[in-house]
Amino acid sequence: MNSLAGIAAFDGREVRRDRLAASLTAQLPGRGHAFASLDQAEFGSDHPSALMRDGSLLIAVDGRIDNRLELSKRLGLPTNCSPAQLLLCGWRAWAEELPNRLLGDFAVAIYSSHDRAVWLFASPSSERPLSYQFDVSGVRFASIPIGLRALIGQLEPDLGSIAAVMGGGSLGRRSLFTSIERVLPGEIIRLKPGKIDRRRYWCPAIWPVAVSKLEDRAEEYRSLLRSAVSCRLEPGPVATQLSSGWDSSAVTAVAADVAGPPRVTAFTSAPLQAVGGSVIRGRFVDESEAAAVTARSLGIRHAIVRQSAPPFAVARQLAARSHYLVHCPYNMSWWQQIRTEAAAIGAKGLLTGELGNLSLNASGVGTLRAHFYAGHLRRWWSESHAVVASRRARWRGIAFASMEPLLPAAVSRLLRGQFGVRNSASEFFRPEWRPGREDVHVSMNPYKDRLEAILQTDTGETRRSAFSAFGLMESDPTSDRRLVEFSLTLPPEDLVSKGVLRPLARHALDGLVPAEVLDLQLRGLQASDWYQRVSQADALEVLEDIKGSTLATELLDMAALEQAIAGWPTSDWNSEANYGRYRVSVTRALCAGIFLKEVEAAS
Repeated sequence: MNSLAGIAAFDGREVRRDRLAASLTAQLPGRGHAFASLDQAEFGSDHPSALMRDGSLLIAVDGRIDNRLELSKRLGLPTNCSPAQLLLCGWRAWAEELPNRLLGDFAVAIYSSHDRAVWLFASPSSERPLSYQFDVSGVRFASIPIGLRALIGQLEPDLGSIAAVMGGGSLGRRSLFTSIERVLPGEIIRLKPGKIDRRRYWCPAIWPVAVSKLEDRAEEYRSLLRSAVSCRLEPGPVATQLSSGWDSSAVTAVAADVAGPPRVTAFTSAPLQAVGGSVIRGRFVDESEAAAVTARSLGIRHAIVRQSAPPFAVARQLAARSHYLVHCPYNMSWWQQIRTEAAAIGAKGLLTGELGNLSLNASGVGTLRAHFYAGHLRRWWSESHAVVASRRARWRGIAFASMEPLLPAAVSRLLRGQFGVRNSASEFFRPEWRPGREDVHVSMNPYKDRLEAILQTDTGETRRSAFSAFGLMESDPTSDRRLVEFSLTLPPEDLVSKGVLRPLARHALDGLVPAEVLDLQLRGLQASDWYQRVSQADALEVLEDIKGSTLATELLDMAALEQAIAGWPTSDWNSEANYGRYRVSVTRALCAGIFLKEVEAAS
């Protein structure tokens, strides 16, 4: 992984290399710098092989190209050519069709003096981020927003964007800072003086295609997962994040199979102490026991992580160091501890399985809507009845998930409030910043909705944080393009059939993941010990601290926050009401304040 920074001055203004150097240092301290220029454009990186100039083209690349051997052969290049040379030659051959020919995780910038234009594009996964600012004077870009501070002079937090994302909405291409936008996954952007063109180059099929036999699909599942894990393995010790779920279990099992059990260590977070009180329906509070079953079956080392840094201290550190807004400091705290321990054993990479529930192991009652969409009402009825009989869901949940697209928006909003944990962070924003009710756009095609959810996933900044602080190449094989495309064309019966969820995945993982894990009826509740890690006094201390921030007091309703904290729960911390109000909503509001205070201090 390397950082990128660049300027294309359409107004002819001189590009200052010292600003590019400062941008790279802000993104990844302690690394050397390399630069390449062409006319009024100059790009920088912390790795020379990421840059190249040839004729009228200048390119900067951050990425791992998984099909580089195939591409280099087609382009007549040596197999050991640099990523920049490979993509520059690919651009000459295929121009804007190049991104769709690439496999891997990447972010790329190209400047053409002939066209006087800049192109920015990113892989369908969100693993390699790219942010930019564009106006009449030109284009400035960097891997992450903090890198743009040296290029534009100051970063101004966008309170509306912060309120929207912390209130449960989506940013789209916006960032947390005014005038700065993000290159979306699977998107290519062309920027010319006074003009910007955007398009999504990655448009996978999102409906079942002609299918083969179940065993053939299971074999393809295993083959794609093995390929996705293999290309992300780093030399030396292998670290994985392992929960009780199918996704991380599958990734860990394949990593052990490919690398060999002695090389693999799986890390699992667990509560500090026994967790008491009521728990959200369908959840359990400690995943370490189920994870241990998987680790023992694979013969790998298993490290259970209980101790970690104070959650709000972690949020403050990340906000100060990289202007990263932490949504859930409880999860980020144990995640940082896993990174620390993974680096301590000499691992250079950390494998996760975050996107599996949307890709390879997707399921759920929303999948039944596919039968509705196809007009197979008898099949919908029989499958729904089987799911209810298996106690995987209730009729009201199935009916809502299947028919929500047909409901008026107001009715949909009302009913959504009855399902799951409620995020009410918006009530802690001042009225002028409370986002309007953002309707969730659900289509009759659940495959389309899954694709949109995948494209809204944003892991790039946290990946860069892991590399900057711990030297870890953190990556998620379940976000692999080939694997995602395969998952979006599976027939509904591979996802739910006769009351069984994920029957294809179950068949494919049989013998890899223990039956005890595949048969779990409940899902783990991450950071169920949140109330053990943050007390009422801790929350009040943060509140008093952020009151000293002009931006935080402009965004947050401090009186409402103080009143909520005064009612801090003393039992049933993981009930839906307390979990939603305190673990989610109050915490998010406080983290927004921490972020604004630290960014303000850096200005």
